Amino acid sequence: MLRFVEMQRHLLILALASACGRSPLGLLETSTEAARCQPLRLASVGALAASPRPDRDAELLALFLSPSRPFVIDDETYARAVRDVTSLRALGRHFVFLPPWVDEFEVDFDAEGFAQVVAGEYDAWDCLNEGYRVRPGRTFAGSGGGTVLLQVEPRLRLPRLAEEYEQLPHVLVARASGVPAEEAHNPTICLDVAPDGTWLWLGENWQNNYQTAFRFSLETRPDHTGTVWSSTAPTAPAAWAEAMSRCQARAN
Repeated sequence: MLRFVEMQRHLLILALASACGRSPLGLLETSTEAARCQPLRLASVGALAASPRPDRDAELLALFLSPSRPFVIDDETYARAVRDVTSLRALGRHFVFLPPWVDEFEVDFDAEGFAQVVAGEYDAWDCLNEGYRVRPGRTFAGSGGGTVLLQVEPRLRLPRLAEEYEQLPHVLVARASGVPAEEAHNPTICLDVAPDGTWLWLGENWQNNYQTAFRFSLETRPDHTGTVWSSTAPTAPAAWAEAMSRCQARAN
């Protein structure tokens, strides 16, 4: 039965090739290439297609701060993050959130693998590159191999994606790269999610060469109601400081 089905598939390819004026071998190779790529392990093609989303800050904040540590943000979480970030922007303080990683990661190859990459002959990553919309970029030769910088189109949890690439042949290590740590947390923002679905945003943005601080909190509920607070007082209120400490402890 299986042999009969396979024969039917080849006959269909031959018929399509004849109708399109193309080589049957070319269509067969295309079919085989598509079949050898397994379904993506970390996310569906549909979920990946929605990213990058229009509101960069909202998508990155939800991706980086969500306690569930999602690989990619779903529609519902993104919509809620947009509402909350819009409320934070209404405080009159513009911020650009910079997580430790944004849209690229590095892959270190051994000598044989790096030579294949430079020659355009390394194909072990083709399925991952196509599925996650990753594009190889600059290469850096080193002792005993080299490094390739990979650009990622959707906004994803890059440390988890790097783990996928670490399983490939000739890869020594893969790691997410991004902005320096000292720049990644100004403003310092933490998101705490309660069991009842309440989101508590806590933030602290140092200004004037770290002489003054703007602190805020935003609590929103699933029914879209919430409360917001902000202050430029020299010291943080005890309740706010305790909430921030708890939130950061959970995040770590």
